[in-house]
Amino acid sequence: MLDDKPVRINQRIPQPRVLRWLGLEAALLIIVTLSVWLIDDVMAKSALIGGLVYLIPQGWFAYRAFRFQGARAAPLVVKNFYRGEAGKFLLTTIAFVASFSLVRPMNVLVFFSAFAALNLINVLIVARMMRS
Repeated sequence: MLDDKPVRINQRIPQPRVLRWLGLEAALLIIVTLSVWLIDDVMAKSALIGGLVYLIPQGWFAYRAFRFQGARAAPLVVKNFYRGEAGKFLLTTIAFVASFSLVRPMNVLVFFSAFAALNLINVLIVARMMRS
């Protein structure tokens, strides 16, 4: 038998918890940096800078991409995704150039490990979000 009660349709898509993700990634970066600092200060500085080279552009993208929501704002959403991605690319490029030209000494392996680890963590967080 069919139920005669009206079905409520959720007309709002929940906004992603981007600040929560970035906060989690930043907390992990701080924990790793402090842990590595007990071993070597150059490695800790390299890990922190590598993580920031990832987090700052990612934060810019999140800010631009998730400012607007709703069907009427679809053109603004698309435009801001493109602007956010372009800004993220530019900020990442500038951060890499500045890191390698201004920071001495630097452990390049630790720098890239922190950058890659945060990328991987982001992929895992997004994959988990897509499952639920």
